[in-house]
Amino acid sequence: MEKRWMLLILFVLVALGLAGYVSATGCWDYTSETNCESSSDAFTCEWKTSPWGSWCEEKTCWNAFSQSSCIQSDNSSSSLFINKTCQWTSNSYSWCTEVDCWAFDGTTEAACESNGLGIQCNWNDNWCMGPPEKQCWSYSTESTCEAITGCGWGSCMRKSCNDYTTSSTCTAGTGYDGGACKWNAQYNYCQESGCWDLTDITTCNTNNDCKWNGGYCSKKSCWDNSYTNSTACVNNSAGLSCQWNSPYCEEKNCWSYNTENTCTTANSSSGRSCKWNTYSGGSCEEKGCWSWDSWKGGTEASCRGNGTALKLGCTWNNDTSTPANTTDGWCFKDISTKSCANWNGEQDCMSSFYCLWNQTSSLCQDPVTGAGGIQTDFIPWYPGCYLFDYQGQSACENVTGCTWSGSDPVNPCRGNATINNTDSTIGGIRCNYINSSNNSDMCTSMSQLPFCCSSQGGTYCEDYNSYTDQALCNQIASNPWYMPCKWNNASERCEFKADQIFEEGKESLVYLDSKQTCEAAGGKWITDSYCNSMD
Repeated sequence: MEKRWMLLILFVLVALGLAGYVSATGCWDYTSETNCESSSDAFTCEWKTSPWGSWCEEKTCWNAFSQSSCIQSDNSSSSLFINKTCQWTSNSYSWCTEVDCWAFDGTTEAACESNGLGIQCNWNDNWCMGPPEKQCWSYSTESTCEAITGCGWGSCMRKSCNDYTTSSTCTAGTGYDGGACKWNAQYNYCQESGCWDLTDITTCNTNNDCKWNGGYCSKKSCWDNSYTNSTACVNNSAGLSCQWNSPYCEEKNCWSYNTENTCTTANSSSGRSCKWNTYSGGSCEEKGCWSWDSWKGGTEASCRGNGTALKLGCTWNNDTSTPANTTDGWCFKDISTKSCANWNGEQDCMSSFYCLWNQTSSLCQDPVTGAGGIQTDFIPWYPGCYLFDYQGQSACENVTGCTWSGSDPVNPCRGNATINNTDSTIGGIRCNYINSSNNSDMCTSMSQLPFCCSSQGGTYCEDYNSYTDQALCNQIASNPWYMPCKWNNASERCEFKADQIFEEGKESLVYLDSKQTCEAAGGKWITDSYCNSMD
């Protein structure tokens, strides 16, 4: 069952990819603002411009960064109309951070580079900065940027040694982590100095900020005192600002404070002040049946009512975790009442993630099984008597239907008509063919029979161990692994018995339906699971 679903999903994805390849023009195909926002696509596409370039993109609810623009999405008389029903979800959160160069975004070059924080910042006047809901990044000139309340022109970024391009400016600078910059005359670049420059244990341990460990010198950190105790962590010899969170010793920095009062009265481990930040905004998303789940304040009535009004086809499922629960539940699309033929247009069809778009007839169709549609060859595979070619006559004849022919040096263990039947539902060795009274361990030690015998490990035929080792090749083809391997005297290589395993024209790992055989052939067995609430 897992295989069929995996093949179905793969088929649908490939089909969707091909459909997308030959599909009608999408917003991303337009290369000019005029074509992008033409009258025929005015409600679908919009032209975007940023310092990275310009492009045409589809209008979606996610593009609305304010509540006012979000709720106007289905108002045909509004300039914000995008022919979608969107909803706004408000949210806010706060956090404590160390004051850094970014605190001077949207100010001035002087404020940025003469900040008084003891850190070297670099001013860049090519960016519009501000909160995401203002879309400041979309303004490419200073005048358009500063015309929007909340946006400011220019960004302030931490300067690093890499920013210096001459020896004189390099050696006068300080790196991102506070280390002195030094010039590499051999390759003409500037780099920050640190513990990593100390190449012997004596000079490393002499520096109070460094430690020697594993053959190299590195900077001391709070984590060095993990798995010790609170005293060793907090009162560490390196003078680091640490806190104990058993069994770990962690750096005590601005992010450790979760209230505004403790944040604004504290300093970071580097000595700079902490800053309390608050974000208030929200997000805009297209309405779906899930919008009326009970945990979002929805009810069965609102689920069915809104689903009908918006033509979403919603249905309700009560939460059965408690017998008396009749109000909590989930609102979801009732796909049983909608066939692929109901979808209008290629985009809606492809967005179903199930239906397939017929490019020739311009129709949305259900996936078809059988001839001309989705087919599967995944059925249980059972090996033949050739598994015992290297094990010998005793193992071969311990399986009902296998006989030993010592005169054949290549395939001495041969199967009867049933085992050799090409119908995979009939042929092959089955669990009950093995005579457990003669060898009770054979079945449970074999790796190649599906469903009844357990794998005992081993390797695969053509891995680096057995590929050139005849003894190992013969070993894994024998007890207890019985892998379908054979030694080729001509090439002096261990090979997978592909001619015995695969049908002609199907020489591919995808046709192996046994984990053990897949791995013996050098493949990787992948298991996919899914949750189905419609059972």
